[in-house]
Amino acid sequence: PRKEDLDQVLVLCHDSLTYNDRFISRFKNTKFFESGDAKRYFGKWIENTLFGEDSISTVLVEGEDETVIGFFIYVRKEVKELELPVYKGILTAVLPSYRGHQLHLVMQSHLYQLFPDKICYLDNTTQLTNIGVIKNHVRSEKVLDRVVFTFCRLK
Repeated sequence: PRKEDLDQVLVLCHDSLTYNDRFISRFKNTKFFESGDAKRYFGKWIENTLFGEDSISTVLVEGEDETVIGFFIYVRKEVKELELPVYKGILTAVLPSYRGHQLHLVMQSHLYQLFPDKICYLDNTTQLTNIGVIKNHVRSEKVLDRVVFTFCRLK
């Protein structure tokens, strides 16, 4: 990614996540967060990770007009309690007109190849019903270590 891609990535992020009623996030839950917090949070998350030292990220650009059609960001973390580095999946989004072509899986597979550590932990939050992503994890020769469920009680 280039610095001039940031605005397009932010628009893609907000259109796909912040303003998408089908995307559920704790940051959009008004019982816990104020209106506008999700936009501020996702925006800072993108700004702080897209070009961070520990970021391994990709942005797809279409043709000569250099329109950003998708992004996927991983960040490498050192966790003192673990002997191996952790690669945390941060955010991913694809323009609606390009969805259905498994671009997020292509970006994810490409990023796996960029990891300098062949032995590592991969921390992804994904839906268990997202079979494409689960298969992509298996194809990447990563071994499932654990599954963590997070529940939220609203009443």
